[in-house]
Amino acid sequence: MQHRLEAHHVRLSAICFSPDGEVLLTGGYDSVVRAWNTETGEEIRSFSGHIGAISDLACSADGQMFASAGDDTARLWSLSTGELLRTLTVPGASVTRVVFAPNTNQLVTSDTSLTNNVRVWDLTTGNQFQRRGGLARL
Repeated sequence: MQHRLEAHHVRLSAICFSPDGEVLLTGGYDSVVRAWNTETGEEIRSFSGHIGAISDLACSADGQMFASAGDDTARLWSLSTGELLRTLTVPGASVTRVVFAPNTNQLVTSDTSLTNNVRVWDLTTGNQFQRRGGLARL
């Protein structure tokens, strides 16, 4: 089934499916992430809080949460409730990419700091426990 999703009214910059394929997440230059029902094409919920464009989206393997990357921070959200679970800040840099580790307890981000850092975050505590500058190898 095809649907036309027009709620953003701005350029989209990030998109991903939930692991079960029932939800499509979209993010754009309006600083909002929207969740869509893939069967009906209806908007389920919107997630606000970023300042600036959304640059990336990623769902956890268990489908319980997703991460959004933006000009200001990376944010961790509950997909089912819409609750903001955690904000991960990189002072002086935009977060450009987010990827969950397979165990869902860690999130990897990349940012635009001077050394183009790749950071690994512990999602239980919100602490950054590994950072690699330049071309990182994890």
